[in-house]
Amino acid sequence: MLVTLTQSRIFVRQNKVPVMDWHLIQKKRGLYRGDLHHLSPSEAFDCCREGAVLVDVREDYMGRYKAPDVPLLMHLPCSTLSLCHTVLPKDTLLILADVAGLRSREACQTLRQLGYTQISNMAGGLVEWERAGLPLKVDKSETPTDQVIMNLKQASRKNRRKS
Repeated sequence: MLVTLTQSRIFVRQNKVPVMDWHLIQKKRGLYRGDLHHLSPSEAFDCCREGAVLVDVREDYMGRYKAPDVPLLMHLPCSTLSLCHTVLPKDTLLILADVAGLRSREACQTLRQLGYTQISNMAGGLVEWERAGLPLKVDKSETPTDQVIMNLKQASRKNRRKS
């Protein structure tokens, strides 16, 4: 299913997945910091295999050269979230992700204010997803933007400092 909203692209890949009790899953996985639920990338991946929707809130200029390879994936930029949130399901767990997990945290708070209750933030974002070796879909037709390349260089510098 492909839905187009102004300049933003929203897409969902659908496979049949079982219906789960998301509140029970949130209690068993991740952690609460304040009133916000956080999942590690591995926990997020497990939830996605069980039917959760991963919502990529990166802005369009960030590109989608690399995206998590999960059964249900939506792209809804953070800047359009308050206007376009109605395309998101309210009856399933939504896991919000961005590059590093910071804007997705803000997006979780926005969705909570809009009445969503089954939401989690993916801690560490797509940088940690890739570092954990989780499946990625690489779209070679998309070229990494300067911003993405800069983020990759900063991440590699941090890794060298830790070594």
